[in-house]
Amino acid sequence: DVPPTKDGPDYEEGFGCSSMVGCHFFGHWLRDDCASMLLDEPGPRLDLGWPDWQDGDFYRAQFDLGAIATRYARVRRLVLVEDFHQNSHKAERFRTLRARVAAHGTPRPGPIVYLARGGGTARNYENEAEVIDLLAARGVEIVRTESSPTPETVSRLLGASMVIGIEGSQFSPALYTIADRAALLTIQPPTRFFISHKDWSDSLGMKHGFVVGDRTATGYRLNPEDLLRTIDLLV
Repeated sequence: DVPPTKDGPDYEEGFGCSSMVGCHFFGHWLRDDCASMLLDEPGPRLDLGWPDWQDGDFYRAQFDLGAIATRYARVRRLVLVEDFHQNSHKAERFRTLRARVAAHGTPRPGPIVYLARGGGTARNYENEAEVIDLLAARGVEIVRTESSPTPETVSRLLGASMVIGIEGSQFSPALYTIADRAALLTIQPPTRFFISHKDWSDSLGMKHGFVVGDRTATGYRLNPEDLLRTIDLLV
């Protein structure tokens, strides 16, 4: 939190285009707040998401939003909006951002990509190595998000026909890069079921599926056959 005595810029009016969750979680900032920054409201757009997020500057440049990244400001007339509904107007803004990302690269002809997270105590996915070997044998591309530079990850996701991965913020870039009418397949830990990406993908007419892992004493395991059958349903 910023102390109330901290200095900051002064504005007569401004547009606070950040949500509560977007100020705390990178995936929500990328998926929701960046779309809000395209709204036509008076004054400078004030992006309250953390300015020091590792990939924040990369996506700000990709999206060409022109928002001012700040955590503290004095604004005489501040406009705030509720922009969490996945309606047609928001879908058009998503398409604008998708087009801007595509303009920075060259979409490939429809690969299936698996995003290997490789960490996170809340996602103790015990047999991920086995699943990766199985998918790689079927021609699925494996992208290790924690070791791959963000520009490389985005480049490999451009034009993908399906992206598979563990539920979490890593899915948010996929939603800006996969092909039209493509599919997202979420691997769900059995103790934290959350598929907010389905709302996003539904608004753009994309497919969405999920497979829930089986709980173990120390985490969970995914049934590979369940995953393969779900892939076949989404292709």
